[in-house]
Amino acid sequence: MQVDINIPDGKSGSWEVTTFEVPKNDVSQIFSLMQTGRGVPPGTYKRLSRNGKCIMSNTPDEIRDVSSFVYKANGNILINGLGLGVVLKMLLDKKRSYKNNSYRKVTRCY
Repeated sequence: MQVDINIPDGKSGSWEVTTFEVPKNDVSQIFSLMQTGRGVPPGTYKRLSRNGKCIMSNTPDEIRDVSSFVYKANGNILINGLGLGVVLKMLLDKKRSYKNNSYRKVTRCY
C-alpha cells in the first residue's frame, strides 16, 4: 500500500521534509530485508527528519505499522503528533465518512 503525501520538501530549524528515491536492486535494502525483515521497495517516498535522523516516512513498512489502528478506528478520533499526516490521510481515505477537525501547532517547513 502506498500513501501519497502532498507536502513540499523544506526545512525549519532542526526539522526537515525530504523526498527520497529507493532504486531497483538497492543492495542496502536487500541486506536490511534479510537482517530485519524490513526493507523498502523501489519507489519515491517522503521522510520527516530531525537533526538528520529519520522520524517517520511513508514507506510500506511504516504504513503497515499503523494499518491495524486505521482499520479499527471509527467514531471520534484524536491523533497526536501528525508528522507527515500519513495516519490522517489513511483515515480520510477510508470509505467511512470522517469530519476533519485538525487542530495543530504548525511550524511550516516551506
